[in-house]
Amino acid sequence: MPTLADRVKILVDWWPLVVLLQQVAVCAPGRPQAEAFADCLRFLASKTEVDVDDRLVEHVQKLIATPEGGELIDYVVSLVNRRGGV
Repeated sequence: MPTLADRVKILVDWWPLVVLLQQVAVCAPGRPQAEAFADCLRFLASKTEVDVDDRLVEHVQKLIATPEGGELIDYVVSLVNRRGGV
C-alpha cells in the first residue's frame, strides 16, 4: 500500500500533465489545440529513457497538424468534455 508521501510524489510528478491536458481542453480548436496536445505527448515522452517515444511524438505532431488530425483532437476533447472534463 502506497504511503501518503508516495501518493504526494506521484501527484507532484504527474501534475504538469494534468495542467497540459486542461490546456488541450480549453484551447481553440485547430493549431493551438494540436500544439497543446503535442506538449502532453512531449511530457509523457520525457518520462522515459528511450528514444522511440521521442520519434513517435515527432510523427504524431505532424499528423495532428493536418485537418484530419485536428478533427481527431476535437473528437477526443469532446469525449472528455462529455464525461465531465479533466
